[in-house]
Amino acid sequence: MQKSGVVTSALLWGCSSVNVRRAVLALLLLLAVVAFTRLVQQDLPQLYPGQYRFVQCTTGSESADLPRLRVLSVVDNGAQAFARRLCDSPVMSQYYSAVEVHWRPRSELSARDIVEERYDLFWSRDRRVQSLVPNFDQYYQTVARLPDYSVAWFSLQQTPALTPEYFYTHSVGLLEDMQSNSHFLMPLMHLKELGVDLTRTRLRYFPNYHALQQAFWSGEVDLISDSDWLQEMAGERPLFRTLIDNHASMGRWYARRHRPREVDCVLVQGLRQLVDSLQDAELQVTFDNVPERCR
Repeated sequence: MQKSGVVTSALLWGCSSVNVRRAVLALLLLLAVVAFTRLVQQDLPQLYPGQYRFVQCTTGSESADLPRLRVLSVVDNGAQAFARRLCDSPVMSQYYSAVEVHWRPRSELSARDIVEERYDLFWSRDRRVQSLVPNFDQYYQTVARLPDYSVAWFSLQQTPALTPEYFYTHSVGLLEDMQSNSHFLMPLMHLKELGVDLTRTRLRYFPNYHALQQAFWSGEVDLISDSDWLQEMAGERPLFRTLIDNHASMGRWYARRHRPREVDCVLVQGLRQLVDSLQDAELQVTFDNVPERCR
């Protein structure tokens, strides 16, 4: 009986040893995964899907107490490269621990965002920010002015005629975004100037620019208003154009007034790269309120 008890104990010890070894291996594997994940997070901008999306990266700063630089745009084009450009700068690491680039509908920018200075850098238009906060200049200042651009009616069938009768017989695609200059405000104001009765027109609203474009290319709508960049996307498809306005505002980039001025040159370099990524042709951007050496 005593011998049997010893054998049983040995078996139990053997099983326990196997379990311990498995547990140790599992723990080591978990630690390796965590270490790899942290390494990747430091090296690459991370994408966070959700209602409002953003990318972020760390600057490599040794101080965990430094704030994050938060940027707001309305599109995700070039966001990862922009974040990476800022994070790679040794100057940024002296003042910020990380960079976040957010994008969300322009209508979501609020007076509270401005007054509480939730973003260090953001894109908008003067009329928008002044309507939200009349003393806007106390909080932010222009750092980059984008050039004016052309907005026109486009059709795949024939040159759009600027008469009410023409618009009564052709459907028009618009964005649901009431702050959109090219795809909501300007086309509707132009129809009003032409004396078009909107109740007699076929207006179709789309949730985003991609859906609007797809509806146009597929023939779901006859007309859309857009910039001349649409002609570059047309490829070999015939595209007919009638001008709406030759001097539409492309907007501005605004930065917090109270910011470390040592980072201005890095912001200028990043904005140049970001603007170039949005358009094939080089845009003439005017920089304000930054040192002359940065321009």
